[in-house]
Amino acid sequence: MEKPYKGKVKISENELNTSLIIPAHKNRIVIIFLAFWIIGWTMGTVFSIYNLYQNNIKFVIVFWVLAWLVGFFFTLKALIWHLLGEEIISFEKDKICIKYKGALLVKPKCYDLKYVKNLRVKEDSYYNSNGWRSTVFNFNFGTF
Repeated sequence: MEKPYKGKVKISENELNTSLIIPAHKNRIVIIFLAFWIIGWTMGTVFSIYNLYQNNIKFVIVFWVLAWLVGFFFTLKALIWHLLGEEIISFEKDKICIKYKGALLVKPKCYDLKYVKNLRVKEDSYYNSNGWRSTVFNFNFGTF
């Protein structure tokens, strides 16, 4: 007989919906790496912008700083997700909504229950490196 294991999912229920709140996986090595990367990236950005003001503004340097800032944004986005991220799956009267709290620039997805079929939860039979089982929530969506 299988023994129950302690999961990290929180269940929130009220009269309108039931929500599953799944925290993002917190890999300490990735968090430390991204934190140091952000510190170095910030220093590089500050020095580059300072260099733009000290020297003549050149198109190549302006383009490089803009590309650098885009990379900074995505690195910061990944760090925030690893630290504060949560996936929230809400089961409402007529729809299922999947939201990502702590993920920047990600729109929630909602699915009308009329078109949801074959709702299933698949649990892997192995444990990952942190001793957690991996669980996948799937459903088919669309006209059949």
